[in-house]
Amino acid sequence: MNSCTEYAAQVNVLLAYYNLLDDWEDDRSLKSLLLARLIRGKCRKLQEAWPRQSRAIEEYLKKLHQCESSESPDLDLAAGLTGEMLAEIFVYREDCWSPHLRRMGFFLGKFIYLMDAYEDLDEDRTSGSYNPWKYFPDSGHFDDDCQSILTMMMSEASRAFERLPILAGADILRNVLYSGVWSKFETVRAQRNDPDFQGRKKRRKQRNK
Repeated sequence: MNSCTEYAAQVNVLLAYYNLLDDWEDDRSLKSLLLARLIRGKCRKLQEAWPRQSRAIEEYLKKLHQCESSESPDLDLAAGLTGEMLAEIFVYREDCWSPHLRRMGFFLGKFIYLMDAYEDLDEDRTSGSYNPWKYFPDSGHFDDDCQSILTMMMSEASRAFERLPILAGADILRNVLYSGVWSKFETVRAQRNDPDFQGRKKRRKQRNK
């Protein structure tokens, strides 16, 4: 335990708080509102302790709502908003390593957004929810094209990571960056191209109607 792990814990609380407020704004979830109120006092102190990061999260949610409401087809715009927010969170303090941390956070944030959107694509098409992948031109090799874009994002994040002076746990972090982050993509891709899985999924939806 050190100041860095304490920072990570505090930022996680901030992210949870803003996510709960966002759920209340979007879905009028009373549960989310009550949970947000429970940690509001703690989060006000964290906002004072980390004003730059707090502003980044607030601006991110505001811009993301604008992007979603306008149904922007710009894949890079939607993903870039998450990248900008995570870039600021990755910078614990301003020093000589800040540029590399910002770059790593930026491209990792873009990867996370695009990966989540890829996973939710079928459901978003059915529900009509915003998803920038819906506007991506289908060349007949959609999954391969998605993987290429995601690979570019993770390559840039990994390149920035390799410039950092990390010794403890470096092998574990490399395993996550070079392998672990792809487990969800491979699972979703396999399921999307599995007729049996899609059939079971369709039957579950019909039973739930």
